[in-house]
Amino acid sequence: MAAADCIPAWVFMQLATGPEQQEYFQALVWIHKETDKKPPNPSFLALLRMEVDQFALTALTLDMLAAEDLGTSPHLLIFNLTSAWPSDPWQQDFLLSTHDASSLLVTFLQQEVKELKIAYQPPTLNSDEEQLFQVEMKVLDPDCASSKPFAFMILLKPMNALASVATFCCVAGPQLMLFEGQSQPLSGNNFEDSLKEVKAWVLGLQGKLKVLGVPPSCKYFTAVEPGAGQVIYQHDGSEHSYSDNIVLCMADGQHHVEFLYL
Repeated sequence: MAAADCIPAWVFMQLATGPEQQEYFQALVWIHKETDKKPPNPSFLALLRMEVDQFALTALTLDMLAAEDLGTSPHLLIFNLTSAWPSDPWQQDFLLSTHDASSLLVTFLQQEVKELKIAYQPPTLNSDEEQLFQVEMKVLDPDCASSKPFAFMILLKPMNALASVATFCCVAGPQLMLFEGQSQPLSGNNFEDSLKEVKAWVLGLQGKLKVLGVPPSCKYFTAVEPGAGQVIYQHDGSEHSYSDNIVLCMADGQHHVEFLYL
């Protein structure tokens, strides 16, 4: 049964003629019993799976992995991995945070997924066949209410020797360092293919990417323009944004690959 409370208040009325009038009243408040809080759950809109090209560091996105909770802001939800990683992670696959690519990932926030800061590193061993990996995890709210364990599936596709290749010499992908609010050109040494045929475009980022010398309506850049210093990254200037990850798609007219630029 609902309990009741009252809020005492006064109302004042200033008439056009005559003295001011006032009246005392009480606002009735019904207080219902608190319902049992339900734990968070994976979102029905998320695929709970991702496809990855071999050797390509790939960012998780909210359409791949997301959770929801009626009583919690989405950015506060926490994913906790419950399955153990292989003993030798450099020979196997693993998830990593682009803030610290050298450490195995155990927990991460949904906000980090939104900011493209959680990525999947495929195995370093070559394979000619598709491989299917499974990661078991839970989602928790700040009060540690937990969902049931669920599986996140990763389909690893074999390397296509005819497709374009983005090369870099770091496990965390190609990197760019700059100060808050600063602009910096992307390097042009990260593409391998026939440069005249390769085009790249942005799939996701927090700041801005602009290409000098092309019309504003152009949505892509070629592999030649980064080498000429024409592809410029602009930090959004926000005080609490210390890193940004750019998801790029590169195509040569027949094949395409996605890769992560930090």
